[in-house]
Amino acid sequence: MIERDERIELLEKIIDNLSNWDGKLDSAIKLIELNDQILVKIKELKSDYQTNNELYEEKLAETVKLLDDFLEAIKKARAALIEENKQLNLKDKVLQNYIPQIDETIFIDKDVL
Repeated sequence: MIERDERIELLEKIIDNLSNWDGKLDSAIKLIELNDQILVKIKELKSDYQTNNELYEEKLAETVKLLDDFLEAIKKARAALIEENKQLNLKDKVLQNYIPQIDETIFIDKDVL
C-alpha cells in the first residue's frame, strides 16, 4: 500500500509541475527532464496493488490531460518559432535583392569621360 501511495504522490508532483509551468520553452526543457525522472520512478514501482486503484486512475487521467495540454502548447510555440524564422529569412532575401551584389572589380577610365 505504501508503494501505491507513492505512485499517487509522484503523479501529483507531475501535475504540480505542469500546473506551475510558466509557458516558456526554456523552462519546458527542464520540466520535461524533471517529469521524465518522476515517470521512471513510477515505472519502477510495483503495480500489482489493488488499493487506491481508483484514485490512482483519476490522478493518471489528470496527468495525461495536463501532459497533452503541455505538448500542445509546445507544438504551438514551435510553430510560432518556425514562422518567425521564415519571416527573418524572407527579410534577408528582400534585403539581398535591394543590395546589388558586385562580384567583379570595376575600373573607370578617366580618359573616356
